[in-house]
Amino acid sequence: MRGKRLAQSFCVLTLLCGSIFAQTTSATLQGTVTDPGDAAVPGTTIELKNTSTGAVRSTTSTGEGIFRFNSIEPAVYNLTVKAGSGFKALELNDINVNAAEVRELGRLKLALGALTEAVEVTAVTTPGANGFERELQPCGCHAGCGSHPPGAGYVRRVADCSRG
Repeated sequence: MRGKRLAQSFCVLTLLCGSIFAQTTSATLQGTVTDPGDAAVPGTTIELKNTSTGAVRSTTSTGEGIFRFNSIEPAVYNLTVKAGSGFKALELNDINVNAAEVRELGRLKLALGALTEAVEVTAVTTPGANGFERELQPCGCHAGCGSHPPGAGYVRRVADCSRG
């Protein structure tokens, strides 16, 4: 009976020792996205790229601007933060993450970017009274004039022509 009890104690001790000395092989990378005034930027897309494998993970910042990548393998990473219109993208390269590390990147301040708006203008020719496209022809206001469409109801103004 004593041998059985000793064997059980040995098994329990072995299991406990194994879990005590077990090593975590993954890591965590986290930070907070802010604007130049240090206010949180929610809904920001953050991409994390493993430089050796090319694997990409992405997440979105919370309402407080916080993001977190859990269970990432120890490696070197590039991080890209994209906040949408009004901010420039932010890139952090060569972030070395070790096993069992909780790597805090701190506050990542985004720089203001230019708001861009694309406007497309398409020229449309309008048919003249006879159904054909209008052509620019001299209106007779002076010898060098050639910039008024015929039949456009042109009324000569002093500002329209330099000669009179």
